[in-house]
Amino acid sequence: MPKSSSQELARLRKENEEQRVLLAALQSQMEKSNQIIAGLAEQLKESLDGNAELRALLIDLQAKLDKLLAQKKKRDRNDYGSKNERHNPKPAVALEAVVQTILPDQLKVPVNRNHKKHIHFQNLPTESVPHQVGPDDLICPECAVETTFVRNEVT
Repeated sequence: MPKSSSQELARLRKENEEQRVLLAALQSQMEKSNQIIAGLAEQLKESLDGNAELRALLIDLQAKLDKLLAQKKKRDRNDYGSKNERHNPKPAVALEAVVQTILPDQLKVPVNRNHKKHIHFQNLPTESVPHQVGPDDLICPECAVETTFVRNEVT
């Protein structure tokens, strides 16, 4: 064999060996990828099963909520309906009598508050305190208009 063909043969064998190593690496990567895909498929299946369970639970809860809303509507109609108001006009009187029999000494006596609107009801002495405005302050410095009297305030 000539020297060039033996060199070519050696180069081809070397390239073949490199490709075999590369093929083995790719096969190991492919096996790892297949394992990952199998794990993800299992997770997907579990989540879909869980989703189906949650959907069934949601339907059940919605049915229970519908029943409760219907019961509340019926109860409100019975408690606050127009027929109830016509046939039972004095429920508050009975409640007031019950409160007076249970808590007669715990009822609070209203106390006058010290607000401006209550001062006249308390018969407190009032005193006028005039505030004199100087001639320089009678005219507004911004708009040059003379100020006017607004009101007397009792405090």
